[in-house]
Amino acid sequence: MRVERVSYFLEAVRRGSLRSAADALGVTQSTLSEQITALEEDLDVLLLTRTRRGVTPTSAAEVLMPQLSALVDAEAQLRERTTSLSADFGGIVRLGATPMVMSSLVTPTIVIVRETYPNLGYVITESDSTSMQSQVADGELDFALLTRGSAGPVPLPTVKFRPLARIAIGAHVPLHHPLYENAAVTWSDLSAWPLVSMRKGSPTWALLERNIAKPHVVAQVASFPNAVVMVENGLGIAVGPQVRPANQMTARSRWLSLAAPDAYLEICVAQREGVPLPRSARTVRDALEKYVRQSPSEMELLLK
Repeated sequence: MRVERVSYFLEAVRRGSLRSAADALGVTQSTLSEQITALEEDLDVLLLTRTRRGVTPTSAAEVLMPQLSALVDAEAQLRERTTSLSADFGGIVRLGATPMVMSSLVTPTIVIVRETYPNLGYVITESDSTSMQSQVADGELDFALLTRGSAGPVPLPTVKFRPLARIAIGAHVPLHHPLYENAAVTWSDLSAWPLVSMRKGSPTWALLERNIAKPHVVAQVASFPNAVVMVENGLGIAVGPQVRPANQMTARSRWLSLAAPDAYLEICVAQREGVPLPRSARTVRDALEKYVRQSPSEMELLLK
């Protein structure tokens, strides 16, 4: 019995949907269904009840789930223990990340990993999500930590996305601006003012184009903290995530939530479909996912 099949089954139960579970795992729905069916054949028991509304565990599955969960946990602990025994564990990790997540997620994670695996080497690329997708597809990167919004980018056929977290998009408004005292803003509110945005082609730019017919963009930046600096110097309103915790905000600007269902970005791991990661890259990817789980932030956790 393959433990991977057990993890697929548990994800389907958690999500209540084969489609949602397949998206979270970065596999096709048919692959997920086939693997769960194979697990049912291995155990000689029906595990899921499938309906148009989704999937639910059978009574037999409810009995077996504690043992199946323990099996998956035991495999993860075994892999971690085996890796930690290799004092000379090394290799080169080719990692890509967007500017938004480079400083907030990638850098602190690598600092943590280096304490345990000092012989690991890194080749790190900072770029936009679309470019990194292509680099992952071409094998130039082992994996990439990128962002995407409700407007894209659409995954390439050979690249799978694993969502980690969701970050709300809002507006950094300068002091004394008419919107400064608002509880929240709308796309319509923003359409009347000069805007500072991430550069053209980014997920944030795609959201602007989708929701404002002719956005008055006065500056395009590659790093959102730079946009906040521009706001605090009176150049416009910046559209993007909250880059500072509420207790670190200055009196010169204020971040307001954007009252719109599509006002978010997803942080995802992108890697090649059907190509297993090298051990070195898998170690860093798993550490990134662990860091996201454990870090208090403004993110809505999607990785369960």
